Amino acid sequence: GSGGAGGEPMRTQVTQMGMSLQFCMAFFRLVELACGTGPKGFDFDLKRWLLHSSTIAQLSFDREGRIRAAPRGLAAQCARSLAVHMAVYNAMLTIGERTHFTPGLPPGTDIKSLPLMGFPRSFPAAYFQVWSIYCSLLSSFQGWRCVYALCGLDTDVPFKQPLLRAKGVRDFWGRRWNLLVHNMMKRIVFGPLAGRVGPSAAAVAAFTVSGLFHEYMWLMLNWFDMKYMPGGPLLFFMSQFSLSLVEAALKGTRLGDTLRLMPRPAKTAVVTLLGVPFSPWFTQGLHTGGVMMSATKALPHFVLVA
Repeated sequence: GSGGAGGEPMRTQVTQMGMSLQFCMAFFRLVELACGTGPKGFDFDLKRWLLHSSTIAQLSFDREGRIRAAPRGLAAQCARSLAVHMAVYNAMLTIGERTHFTPGLPPGTDIKSLPLMGFPRSFPAAYFQVWSIYCSLLSSFQGWRCVYALCGLDTDVPFKQPLLRAKGVRDFWGRRWNLLVHNMMKRIVFGPLAGRVGPSAAAVAAFTVSGLFHEYMWLMLNWFDMKYMPGGPLLFFMSQFSLSLVEAALKGTRLGDTLRLMPRPAKTAVVTLLGVPFSPWFTQGLHTGGVMMSATKALPHFVLVA
């Protein structure tokens, strides 16, 4: 943190969140090392494992277990993406500081505590918070990817425009959102269990472990907040698993065919309308816990002057 009033250090939950995320990633990568479920080549030697485990970026390995060389222009590509998403995040911090990240609602409203989580009136604020988390996460990933690219190392793409191009709930979670965590859960939980208990039960386990992973992080961030109630992240991931089941059940039906034939922007709108109302279960620990407002103090942005 930086110096606060009277020269006292300013506690910033942004740093606390980053450290919690890094600790969780290190834990799961130790589990991969112990179980041998990591990508081929990650444990060939100590140097390679340290490169694989030291940051939130995911090194890209080929089929022989060799680290792929960064393709030409990757560093510039990551830098451009970082600049764009930091600019968007800067604008969101500017608005968030004025509205306490609840535009359209009284500043600082705890959306999760509202009846039906305030839907539909709370939708703009909930969507704003989702975009804020997305830009923050992607900026962190792209920063590390840029560092690795400058060192000549390739890394996996962490997000594939989930909020703008998702064609369905399963497409959102399986192919677009936080693919680092998705692939890790697939290797550690889904893959080993699918052959023993079936893919449906393995998917439940993967969503549950992902929920518990976020429960831990949110609990650490809100450790001194007596008003924080755990359980939100787990409820959120169970709701997303339920939506995935419904989507799978609709395949081949008249409604499913209608949704499948819709243009991509319409499909993305449907995914957004289905997912965002449940998002306060996930974002509440970051919003009411002060992480979002802490970012306005820790990161540079424009300030709206009344």
